[in-house]
Amino acid sequence: MVAVGVTDFVSLAGGMSLLPGVSTQMFYGNLRVIPYNTEKFGLSFGGFIMGIEDFNGGIFYSSGTYGDNNNALTLGFGLPYSDDSFGDSFIILLGGEVRASNSVKLITENWIFSDVALITFGIRFFGDNLSADFGLMTTTETDFSGFPFVPWLGFAYNFGR
Repeated sequence: MVAVGVTDFVSLAGGMSLLPGVSTQMFYGNLRVIPYNTEKFGLSFGGFIMGIEDFNGGIFYSSGTYGDNNNALTLGFGLPYSDDSFGDSFIILLGGEVRASNSVKLITENWIFSDVALITFGIRFFGDNLSADFGLMTTTETDFSGFPFVPWLGFAYNFGR
């Protein structure tokens, strides 16, 4: 994924999945606008689009974050669509982060769909320009016969300010 801040209030992102052994990868893009941003609260609107094989769809969304660089809570609401039509469902996002030390945060991002929820929690290690996330995810519909979580690992490098 590559993301670029076009201005202080508009960002563009795009990317693709890189899953070894999978014959078809997912492509996606995002446009986000931040019309209101203070030291303690930010409000954003945007659109996410994705495509994989015969499916094209995405989400129109809005989210608000209350907090600062040490602790923050995020609440979001999204309307999914596919093939130019809206479904009759919605998505709620509940997220948060708590700084544990100068270079570590505890993080969570939870997506609540009309029939299932994706629950995540993890730890973020960060420096001036590089961050790394390690987390675990599960769903409310999980039916694993063993460890009920799927691990995830992510890295981000900030080229800008």
